[in-house]
Amino acid sequence: MSRSSIGRTAAVCLTAIVAGACLSVPGTASAAPPTVRATAGTIGSATVVDIGVDSAPSMVLVGSRLFVAAGDQIRVLSGTGRPVATITGQAGVSDLALAADGTLYAALKNASAISIIDPVGLKETARISSLPCVSQLAVNSTSLFAGQGCDQNQATVTVIDRSTASVTQSLERTWYRPPLLAANESRLVALGQGVTPATLATYSLSGGTATETAAARTELVNAVALSPDGRRIAGAEMSPYGLAELDADTLQQTAFYTTGPYPTGAAYSADGTKLVGTLQAGSDWNMVVFATADGSTLTRRRVVIPGESSVDMTPGTAVFDAAAGHVYAIASNGSPFDPTARLAIIATREPLPSSVRVKAGSHAFGKAVPVSVTGRAGAKVTLAVDDGGARSTKSLTLGSSGTGTTSVRADHGGSVTATLPGDADYAPATSTAKIISASRTSIGLSGFYKTSKGVRYFHSYKDVEFTLRVKPAGFFTVTLKGQMKSGGKWRTYQTLALNTDSRGFAYAHLLRGSKNVPTRVSVKFSGAGNLKGSSSGWATYRIT
Repeated sequence: MSRSSIGRTAAVCLTAIVAGACLSVPGTASAAPPTVRATAGTIGSATVVDIGVDSAPSMVLVGSRLFVAAGDQIRVLSGTGRPVATITGQAGVSDLALAADGTLYAALKNASAISIIDPVGLKETARISSLPCVSQLAVNSTSLFAGQGCDQNQATVTVIDRSTASVTQSLERTWYRPPLLAANESRLVALGQGVTPATLATYSLSGGTATETAAARTELVNAVALSPDGRRIAGAEMSPYGLAELDADTLQQTAFYTTGPYPTGAAYSADGTKLVGTLQAGSDWNMVVFATADGSTLTRRRVVIPGESSVDMTPGTAVFDAAAGHVYAIASNGSPFDPTARLAIIATREPLPSSVRVKAGSHAFGKAVPVSVTGRAGAKVTLAVDDGGARSTKSLTLGSSGTGTTSVRADHGGSVTATLPGDADYAPATSTAKIISASRTSIGLSGFYKTSKGVRYFHSYKDVEFTLRVKPAGFFTVTLKGQMKSGGKWRTYQTLALNTDSRGFAYAHLLRGSKNVPTRVSVKFSGAGNLKGSSSGWATYRIT
């Protein structure tokens, strides 16, 4: 450690021992910590919920509950993603289809069967067997349509009478693998998978019989959607990136909705006024909602899974709620080795503005800083604390009144930034408050042989050692001041600037001094950044 000396001009001098020169103390001044600012993006966010599954290829909404295909189970969730029930025994469930009367069907690829689910009683009530590798479904009021087949180029579509649960027709066309299906009361649509360009075929439905009416090669991939009135077909295209909308009678393109890379799916709202596109990683957003009346973009949303660098939206999982106010979809990290899936929820409009306000209260030296936050009720706020350049974070969940309090440590002064994340309905918001912290400066004397009435006594100036300290610790500049009493008054004879070490210490001693003259010293720290200054008070001594 370096030491500095204090003496008297003509009889006293302040100096650095290492430098050996009066009023010259080498050192490095502390630099102000960088300021970090967070900026909200222009793309909306999503509410993302961990539903405890690795993957989920299909999802439907029944009333206010979501039914999610997951491995050998069907997970039942509330509209907010809260677990409600699990329906087991669904071997390799790959697709779900909901009839207008509320009956739910599940394609069980590994069981070569379709299970019939009571969505109220939350249980399987019957099963249709002998459907090899069935993996795709569509349904209307009278018929169930099943895409099945275990071998390449041998897949077919089977028509099943819902009232008897018996196969009534096997459509003539064969497919590379079971096609994606969509149906209403008068039309069935099938889109091939695994081959590019794919085959798109439409069928008229009458009396439980399907008749092919049109077929064409198409660039549609990953998903197919049929408008509620049966007049439009939508699907994802890769060149250019977007959703193509086709006339269901002629299969001619009538509209195109640009999405950005890489579209994975499409779904219509129940009233047909909205169309949602889902995307793989590649854009700054991965869900986009359009108005079908004029093709305008209603909202773009970015779905984020914490800890994952990219997020893919699972094809065929997007579903609107009954009022077309929100869309649900399954997001995944896209990894075949360590998959993870989440429920994503977005509103179908631009996110509402939100605000957050953070306030840092006053606090005594060395004490925690009280912090209060005001924002949305029930929201989880992230607090980022800058403690003189050292950074930490903590979370705070706001109460029903939209307020919350906590405390943080910022002994060096700095700032606290509250970030209110965006969700399905609201835009993100941030607020920053300064933290002004107190310091404490002290000076200690050593080498004295006695103390009397607060005065320390030394045999020689060579015995006088000064220890200066600033808390909290850090590289700071302090000023050491020496005074002598003359004519009944204290008079400053010299000052010296010193730099503390990383522990906040600086050292000095006398280079020379006069005997039997009352002398005192003090140290002052003027502050740094958001750390307030402080002074030590006087330490009095006498050399005898």
